[in-house]
Amino acid sequence: MRYVRKPENFAEPIKNNLVIGYYHGKAIVKDELNKLYFIRCEEKHAPIGTVVDDRLLEPIEKLSSEECDQILQIYKPD
Repeated sequence: MRYVRKPENFAEPIKNNLVIGYYHGKAIVKDELNKLYFIRCEEKHAPIGTVVDDRLLEPIEKLSSEECDQILQIYKPD
């Protein structure tokens, strides 16, 4: 038997996309699978520890290879 519990009041489950730091005007975000993303924003709009919606995330691979390498060195996933 398979049981699926739907969120109450049509709420969607929130994924754990957590802001873990900043790099040159970009919030660095780590998801539940330790994949790194970024969003362009000021720190006051998404301080460290903020949970970010999936729709705002862009993979760090979209950045230049130099920026991507720097971010990986600083925020290397576990």
